[in-house]
Amino acid sequence: MGIIIYILLSSYPSPVGYVNDFANCIPAEYEQKITSVIQEVKQKTGAEIAVVTVPTTGGEDISMYSVNLYTKWGIGERGEDNGVLIVVALNDKKTWITTGYGLEGIIPDATAGDIWRNVMRPLFKEGNYGGGILNGVITIAEIILKEYGETLSGEVKPVQYKQERGRGCGALGLPILFFLFIVFGWRIIPFLLLGRAVGYWSGGSFGGSGGFGGGFGGFGGGATGGGGAGGGW
Repeated sequence: MGIIIYILLSSYPSPVGYVNDFANCIPAEYEQKITSVIQEVKQKTGAEIAVVTVPTTGGEDISMYSVNLYTKWGIGERGEDNGVLIVVALNDKKTWITTGYGLEGIIPDATAGDIWRNVMRPLFKEGNYGGGILNGVITIAEIILKEYGETLSGEVKPVQYKQERGRGCGALGLPILFFLFIVFGWRIIPFLLLGRAVGYWSGGSFGGSGGFGGGFGGFGGGATGGGGAGGGW
């Protein structure tokens, strides 16, 4: 059994950084913003967020692919298990968010599913994969930082998605409003009522590149129990 598991895991790609765009679907400017947010979370909390895009999982269930890749890479700190992996299978049109043991309490399966459906998928449906991933990473970053008593610098801004004209915030639905209010607090409501964007963010594009540097030295050896959620678009 151990030999079989080793052969299986050896068939997965090796990490090249926090953002691993093997499907070549994330524009360079988005990759820079995503990496900056991830580095800020790493420096402030030690938690590790990884992003992976692949053309396809080759018929493997997206959730199992994500868990197996997480296990191979060891995302998060050893003993803390404070990692999150976002996998996007472009041609399969499926995404999965996998969390480490240490973050399952603050990002349970229901929350991971809400992040996918309400924050990432609207932009994925527009073909804006970089923007959808960026918004998902920022949302996850905010949750992690809040748990550690930290806040995101705000130098990187999320991306708006298009809404059907005339529908306003009613198109978002009460469940989405409730989820975003719980995560981000009262700041979000005025912006939603003005029909501006999902999130509390102003402006129509992302901001500066951020001031958190540092190279990628590999992940810390964290583990996952298989928690997470996702779906198709």
